[in-house]
Amino acid sequence: MTPTLLEKNAPEPDPVDEAITALTAAARGQRIVGAGTANEHSVSADFAGTLSRVLASVAANVGGIEALLKGRPGSWEADYVRQLLRSTVGPTEENLLQYRTEPLQLSLNVEEVFERFGITELYWEAVEELSALEADADETMFLDTATQQEKSRLDVLRTEAAQLTEADTTERNLIQQQAQETLLAVTTRAVRAGNPAAAKLNNVVETRELIDDLWQQDQDSYRHAYAEAARHALSTRGLTMSLEVTESGADTSNPALEDLHSYAEKTTPLPMTGQAPDWNQGKPANALRAAGLTYPARVSIQP
Repeated sequence: MTPTLLEKNAPEPDPVDEAITALTAAARGQRIVGAGTANEHSVSADFAGTLSRVLASVAANVGGIEALLKGRPGSWEADYVRQLLRSTVGPTEENLLQYRTEPLQLSLNVEEVFERFGITELYWEAVEELSALEADADETMFLDTATQQEKSRLDVLRTEAAQLTEADTTERNLIQQQAQETLLAVTTRAVRAGNPAAAKLNNVVETRELIDDLWQQDQDSYRHAYAEAARHALSTRGLTMSLEVTESGADTSNPALEDLHSYAEKTTPLPMTGQAPDWNQGKPANALRAAGLTYPARVSIQP
């Protein structure tokens, strides 16, 4: 049914008014005492307990006690609410998550984690090593295959490019195009002739692609394993809420989330070993090096 003009212009319901209505109904409710016994009878609802649970759930949903009270954290009202909530969820909010009614969002930046673990350094060590091998093979192939005319032509193009200003974009693009055409012709001839340096260059390029793919796979695998570790931690605490792991920076503003993140990070198996991070040799990357699990080594043993 298409909404009428009045319905379209109707104001949004006030959540405070709706909360008052819901809490009023709860306060007027009844509860059964001694159910199933001869003394079974109904009494007024335990509104204090209900209100405490409602406030705890709201605090858990928005991110903690202080997140709930950030509008006026120093007011006398906030002080009383803070005392009530600490009595309900614990002085360090250790029981906060059990009151949450919304799906839990836990933030994870895998690149930041890998940086602290030293794994990012492992990756860039491989990249730098391959870049050096690529440059060496490329130079050897060119020197072996290029004619004197082609070598002279590239020298001229380099000289011309060095004389250009930043504003000479058209001329610079033309020089780059001519240089690329010359290099492509040399490379094509070297490959057709079976030049050893060309074969080595191709192998280096393929290895770099494999390592880049493995680097991405490691991040994806860790993110999935981290989510599973966090869900396991929730399950052991008797919490069955759904969990979503986002890709922004790790959220440690909420003590309950900080504890959950810390547990997941300590127990999440690394994709290289299938085991939790080993800090006995400093950063976990040191243990990976000692085990021969660098990126070039892992690529070479891929099935």
